[in-house]
Amino acid sequence: MAYDERYEDFLNRLDLPIEAWEDKERLREELREQLKYEPSDAQVESLWETIGRLRTERWDKEWLELHGVKRVNVHYAWGQETRYAIQGLRGLFGKDFVERLREEEGW
Repeated sequence: MAYDERYEDFLNRLDLPIEAWEDKERLREELREQLKYEPSDAQVESLWETIGRLRTERWDKEWLELHGVKRVNVHYAWGQETRYAIQGLRGLFGKDFVERLREEEGW
């Protein structure tokens, strides 16, 4: 299925937890619970593709900078990790925190 803005609008009207944006089966469960019926495979697949596109868009550099978030690569002896600096907050934060902040702030 192709991306459609209506799917994005529909997702924005739902109260989906972060976990539903990361796991297709959790998305299916949330849809079943909130809509009170069993969504078809095609419906779930269409919404899942839209979620994938939104995740990609919302984590690109320009989008993050627009909302005062900057990627910081932290180098450790055992490897590298991406953390996020948020304008107005002290410290570096993980992706989960940025997701929760986005949800609370309505970005």
